[in-house]
Amino acid sequence: MSDKPIKFKLHFNRVNMQRKKKTVWTVRTSKACYQVEQVKCYVSLVTTFNPDGAQPRAFLSGYAYVYVHGKTAYLVDDTCIEYMNDDDYFEDLKLTKPTDSH
Repeated sequence: MSDKPIKFKLHFNRVNMQRKKKTVWTVRTSKACYQVEQVKCYVSLVTTFNPDGAQPRAFLSGYAYVYVHGKTAYLVDDTCIEYMNDDDYFEDLKLTKPTDSH
């Protein structure tokens, strides 16, 4: 895993929402694709629209560490990791900055 934030894309998954009757978000990175019911984003986002009709029609992108805990994806940066680990509200979610395995 990288020791710096990675690029991600986030979009609403209408097809799975219709099948499951729940809100489904897709978070894509170069390493994985996650389908979650809730996204908590603590980084800046850029919106992109595909005018040619390609799917997904619109998505959000940015750079973050991506953590999935249960049915929630957390998109965080270095500052957020430190803050969340110091706050009792996030007691069950202890985030650590990823390090290279090499």
